[in-house]
Amino acid sequence: MINKLLKRFAPSPQVISTWGVVTTTIEDTDSVKRFVAHHLMLGAKQVTVYLDKPNPTLFSALDQMPGAVAINCDDTFWTARPRGRPRRHQQRQSQNATQTYHQSSCDWVAHIDVDEFLHAGDLSIGALLAAQPPDVQTLRLSPVEALSFAPQTSAPPNRYYFKKDISGPRQRAILRDLYPTFGEHLTGHFVGHRQGKIFARTGLEGAKFKIHNLAIGDAQNPGLKPIDEIHLCHFLSFDFDDWNRKLEFRMKRGAFSGEMPKRGDIRATLERCKDADGVYQVKPLHDEICTASEDHLRKLSSHDLMVELDFDFDRSVAQFFENDDSQTA
Repeated sequence: MINKLLKRFAPSPQVISTWGVVTTTIEDTDSVKRFVAHHLMLGAKQVTVYLDKPNPTLFSALDQMPGAVAINCDDTFWTARPRGRPRRHQQRQSQNATQTYHQSSCDWVAHIDVDEFLHAGDLSIGALLAAQPPDVQTLRLSPVEALSFAPQTSAPPNRYYFKKDISGPRQRAILRDLYPTFGEHLTGHFVGHRQGKIFARTGLEGAKFKIHNLAIGDAQNPGLKPIDEIHLCHFLSFDFDDWNRKLEFRMKRGAFSGEMPKRGDIRATLERCKDADGVYQVKPLHDEICTASEDHLRKLSSHDLMVELDFDFDRSVAQFFENDDSQTA
């Protein structure tokens, strides 16, 4: 009798959906390890990494990791594709993500970059996905953009600061308040994208992952719903040197290039930072809009545009790569 009562009032087991992430990258070994370990720590069933620049050492480390899938995008890989290797890296990203989507055994797959990290606080991503109604097929992950630490920034261990997107009729006034020097030239204060990324339920016939969307024929993002409980945390850089090192690629072929017309305001602002010799002098811009200075954090907080989240990257990497001796490449 007692056992029957205990069973009757025992809490039901939490329903969990399986999920995975897929990325295509040329980033260094440490960056990729951080990405893989973080998402495995969150409970991802599968983290798929396409190495756009073949890296045998990193491939070997990932290939031995339960839950990680590594693909070296070498000549043999592309020769097997009907149209070979696409010229633009965005096309390679989309093709790779689409391949993983249709081969995945997960219930949901997100296509994100290696500098983007999911974060749901104390909530379970698998439980959040399992709670979605059957007619929800795609979820919009809205970005928050990480701020680089200033030398004088005081923060608890593993604490990172992010800014939320600006919208609404007061956008221009807020930008001018936040950024006295560069605010008048910006349409938003994100250096990276504002569109976000997609978490897609698997099993949709004909689905093709794009960079920010999922397409089926002429339709886009079927059964779309925003999911505010999951942050898409965009770490464009951890400090100015990292940001400056990536600038040339982003101007030529990446987020700030002419191929990305929605980022024209950032590109034009960066062009204003060129000196007489044509060299980008971007530290003042970075300091004002990308740095977690005490003044910047105070202003963001006053406009309810700041998010604080904890990431213990060292712990997650140590847990999943404890016995790995691969070096940064």
